[in-house]
Amino acid sequence: MSARACLVALIVVVPLASSAEVFRFGWPVPVSAVVKAKMHKKGNESTATYTVRMSQRNSEEITLEFRDFKFLTLNGRDASDPRIIAQLGPLASLTSALPTMRLSNHGEYLGTIGLETMMHRLLAAMPEEMDESNRTGLLDYFQSPKVQALMQQKSGEMWNVWVGAWNGLDLEPGQTLKGTVPVKVMDKELSQQFLIEHLGAAESYPDCVRLRLTTIVEGPDVLQLMTGMLQDMAKSMAVTGEPFDPAEFVSARSMSVTEVITQARSLIPRYASSDTEVLIQSAGEKTHTRSDKKTFWFDWASPK
Repeated sequence: MSARACLVALIVVVPLASSAEVFRFGWPVPVSAVVKAKMHKKGNESTATYTVRMSQRNSEEITLEFRDFKFLTLNGRDASDPRIIAQLGPLASLTSALPTMRLSNHGEYLGTIGLETMMHRLLAAMPEEMDESNRTGLLDYFQSPKVQALMQQKSGEMWNVWVGAWNGLDLEPGQTLKGTVPVKVMDKELSQQFLIEHLGAAESYPDCVRLRLTTIVEGPDVLQLMTGMLQDMAKSMAVTGEPFDPAEFVSARSMSVTEVITQARSLIPRYASSDTEVLIQSAGEKTHTRSDKKTFWFDWASPK
């Protein structure tokens, strides 16, 4: 959900109080921070650090660059262990090429620079024994306009967690706002329910507040989108294991809970987290669940 779309809904749903705090992007440029990240996905937990640096690209744009990526642990084990290094090898190569974000001077996500480099590293990390036709099919899949658009959108999700979801809000402590906004995923427009909560002052950071955003998308259109994505991937390369039959699924739902501890006047975050759960139910009432959780801590070089 973009902040602009959210604001349109909020203006209609709730009259703003005059005592509301104003949340506006205002990072100083240039500025940098060391980020520690924890990621839970597909039963694995990893931690890593990297540096983000914001700089002016031109008179209308700024960039957020990711540097010095380093894995710390994988499932509680030291990433410097040779066995862990061998396991992380291809993944480390991919994450070291995270694309640079393009942002407007007002903090709106515009896209990325370097996405093609990341895709080529992804292909280079594929097993050498992979059949050439499968490798070519995978390349065609990632280079398709539909998937390119999805990857651009996915690249901006981190910024949405840190800043984008809150940028442009006027909200007073204790206030909750809810509504429905349209969101576009891979050229398909879906209806997204949202709830925004101002949770008050943050105990650990006296100059910051806590905010929470809960979003839900569900229904036939979501099911069609999810099964369509799986079908496209299956056509692009040979998939081993159980055959995929989209007809067996009858419902789909995606729920995300995003939280941030941030300065209201500048949206400089100290902590942020995003927890997404996707649930698909089959005709036999079997439920397939996939969760993805990311947590971030920020150490600013020059806090403002």
